[in-house]
Amino acid sequence: MRRRPLLLLAAALVAGLLAPGLAVAPAVAAPVTAAEPASCTVDGGQLSWGFKESFRSYISGTIANGSWTPTAPATYTTPDFGWPAAGGTFDPATGTGTVHFDGSIRFTGHNGLLDTTIAQPTLVFPGDGTAQLLLDVSGVTMDDALAGNASNVHTSAQVPFVTLDLAASPPSIAETGVSATSVPTAITEQGFAAFPNYETGTAFDPLTVTIGLTCAAPASASVAATPEPTVTALAVADDMQVDPVATLWAWLAPVLVAALLGGGLVAVLVVRARRRVAAADSRDDGARS
Repeated sequence: MRRRPLLLLAAALVAGLLAPGLAVAPAVAAPVTAAEPASCTVDGGQLSWGFKESFRSYISGTIANGSWTPTAPATYTTPDFGWPAAGGTFDPATGTGTVHFDGSIRFTGHNGLLDTTIAQPTLVFPGDGTAQLLLDVSGVTMDDALAGNASNVHTSAQVPFVTLDLAASPPSIAETGVSATSVPTAITEQGFAAFPNYETGTAFDPLTVTIGLTCAAPASASVAATPEPTVTALAVADDMQVDPVATLWAWLAPVLVAALLGGGLVAVLVVRARRRVAAADSRDDGARS
């Protein structure tokens, strides 16, 4: 019955050897990375638009006896005015963006009674398959002109002037740029209020645009991966120093315990064998006597 003391001794040895600050910690799975959408800025482009051909014909005709004058960097090459891109952003993934263009066009006629300037076009893409062209619109009303108040200039900034029918002429969108050709346009209610010559919904000239883009490299965001089953390893508590001797004993402990248990088992078997031999000898002696 000596096995219980031996087992208790082995347990005490194991507890003493493993006590110095060693713990079992699971291995942590490495994080994976996910790409965020690229951010694209406008680095060039051109807006070409004739405004309204019938209005230009009226201005240059014998009734108005007028003209139009581009202010740089805006240009005019029959039959379109041109505005270079002046910045903005666009997301090719969602089709959303705001693109600014620079320059102005001044229309005059009727010996100064007609004086209207359109400037700083801005294309807005809300991402729902539609787009609008915004304009700064300034000028003298007919009433002021007739009353001799030519200096009374009214200005409306960034008026949603016309809508673009992208369904009729879908744009080509890539990370390098956006382009659309001969997109139908129509004046909005706000456009009519700022330029009361054509009713809401009246078609204006088709619009062509090219937009150059520079897209930043996608940023990486760390996302924790789902832990995979893994073999645990011994780890030392953060607030404790590693003791080489304790670590060595921790690895030797199982070997020592096995040796102790094995030695104890052999001792038990030897004692039992000796008892059996002694008992047999005693029986033999009794038989002889």
